Amino acid sequence: MPNEHIQTKSDLINHLEEIRKDFEKNGSSWENNDLPNYLEAFQSFVEAIEGYYKNRKENIEEMNTWRVMADCLSAARIYE
Repeated sequence: MPNEHIQTKSDLINHLEEIRKDFEKNGSSWENNDLPNYLEAFQSFVEAIEGYYKNRKENIEEMNTWRVMADCLSAARIYE
């Protein structure tokens, strides 16, 4: 999930557009390719987010909130 570049609201909006376009093109290959599964994965990722950043040697408390949101949106495509 290369979302380090996301620092602003505008960056997140562009990221959302990229995710939407990816779904339109490749949605059938997403692990969570319907809304209920996507939202369940989103929730699960948020519940485990501290571990994700700990593994990356990053402190969530110091993270840009726009990037954290982008990471959640991206992870929900594949997170189980």
